[in-house]
Order: sequence, then structure tokens, then C-alpha cells
Amino acid sequence: MLPFYTYCEQHAARLYQLKDGRFQIIDSGPITPLMCGPGYVLLENHLAAFLQEKEIERVAFQPAVIWNRRENIEFQTHQFMAVNHYFSSSQVHDLNLRGERFFTMSDEYLFVTPALKECLEKSPFNYLRFSEGLSEFVGSNT
Repeated sequence: MLPFYTYCEQHAARLYQLKDGRFQIIDSGPITPLMCGPGYVLLENHLAAFLQEKEIERVAFQPAVIWNRRENIEFQTHQFMAVNHYFSSSQVHDLNLRGERFFTMSDEYLFVTPALKECLEKSPFNYLRFSEGLSEFVGSNT
């Protein structure tokens, strides 16, 4: 059994976290309901509220601000989700997959346990996509 890579069906704009805590848009692309990149996982407010009610271990939420510097517009539509369970690609077969849990690989890619995947598939958040193990990653043998 493997964790499931979790992503949004749309390709999102890339973000960079500024020293003041805001996330600046650094390339073209939309603001999507789930945005993941180096050091961040941002979830639209409704998804974050749904997950907060589940009280999943080793995650914490805080309001996030996404800043479009070009137009000087701030969006307060998302929450930052701190995931305190990291793994590297070589550890993908060694994770505890019991219960509902989040993981990040290389502090950039979001993964969920099979139980949490099942819960999210039954939720109204139909923009979420799942891929078992590392099958979405180039050069993967898993």
C-alpha cells in the first residue's frame, strides 16, 4: 500500500513566500483551490475548514495572503496548511498509512493516506485528483 499524491486538476501559479508572510505570485497561472510548492501548501478556505473539523494529526492552519504584485491585489481566499510529516521519495514504502494523515514529499508535494483519500473523494471538493505512490513523477519505479 502506498500514499496518494494529491493535486488540483488545474495547474496553479507558482508562489514565493515573502518575509512578511504573504505569498507572491511569481509566474502566470490561476489561483487554484489547492496550491503546493517549495515550503507551502495552500488550501481554499472551504477545504481548510472541512479539514480543520477532522482534527488530523500533525497539521496546522493559518490564514494566508496571496499577493499579485503586478496588480497590487491581495487575496485572502486560502489557508496555509503546515504539514509536519515529511518524507523523501526513497521512504515512500516506509510510511505509516493507518488513519487519515497528510505527508509532504521534499516539503513540496502533498500526499494523503488511503483513508483520507477516500474521505476527500466523497467530499464536495471534486477538483482534487489522486495518484498512487510516485506514478506521476518522471523516472519513478513506484
